[in-house]
Amino acid sequence: MIHLTRHLAITLFLAWPSTIDAMSYDLIVCGQGGDSDYVARFQEWGLRLRSVLTDTLDHPADHIVLLTESGTHSDGTSDRATVLRRLAEFRARLTPEDHLFIYLIGHGTYRQMARFNVRGPDLTTEDLVGALSAVPGHTTLINTASTSAPFIKALAGPNRTICTSTKSVDEYNATSFAEYFIQGLEDGSADRDRDDRISILEACHNAATLPSASYAAEGILATEHALIDGDGKERSIRLDAENKLDNHEADRVFLKDWSFPDAVPDAWIDAYRTAVDSVEVLIRRKNTLEEETYWRELEKRLLKAARSHRRVREHQIGAADQKD
Repeated sequence: MIHLTRHLAITLFLAWPSTIDAMSYDLIVCGQGGDSDYVARFQEWGLRLRSVLTDTLDHPADHIVLLTESGTHSDGTSDRATVLRRLAEFRARLTPEDHLFIYLIGHGTYRQMARFNVRGPDLTTEDLVGALSAVPGHTTLINTASTSAPFIKALAGPNRTICTSTKSVDEYNATSFAEYFIQGLEDGSADRDRDDRISILEACHNAATLPSASYAAEGILATEHALIDGDGKERSIRLDAENKLDNHEADRVFLKDWSFPDAVPDAWIDAYRTAVDSVEVLIRRKNTLEEETYWRELEKRLLKAARSHRRVREHQIGAADQKD
């Protein structure tokens, strides 16, 4: 019996120009900073996030809207009315197959309800409940602000992924979650399993782990503990509780996914994805199976995925030869 490992599975990815029907749309909202240091920091984070989405993750530039406090070097100001108007515009553009990613970068407060601080009236959970109620497709909201935890209870539900940088309204200090989230996308550390895809779970887990380590290194108590919810059916979980993250819904929502050439039939792509997903499911079940059974079944599933990969690759090479 050949003992195959997870590392063999990651050789089965493809990296070609995308033709998948699902499209990604991104709204980046940099809120009110208060003092000049935070104003500059939030704007910098917004600009870096926009850059990595387009330059590294291949999100279409004309699908990304960046709103900042000043409105400079961006697509407008991040006041409540503009945010809600931009969400309405996205709602009109999206199809049921698309993904909407919303990033809130800034400060948060809690007065009767959770609020994300912007110039003028704050953006509240109540505002977002209304704005997102009829959005087709999948919505992911990542609130990197302080006092952000109540956004999960207010917004969690089917076809949504919600991540907050804090576990309660009592965590009201400025957070570092946004810095580590963006850094992980920039340096590639967010792709924790090295399969050339980056799921929301991977990116947010990575962003939560780094500040925890930083606090521990300094010998001080952490003032932020990130939460995530994948479908609203169960209680949200802390991202530092690694043993509870297996088979989480957020691990199937991708900021960066595989891409395929135009010539490959959709049925072949679906077969390849299904074969690789089958490998991932088995890996998550490893501790529930006898060792010999696990390795035998893993070998079988990896070989099936490899054959599917070869068929797709040979089709692409053949199409290229005919073109030449």
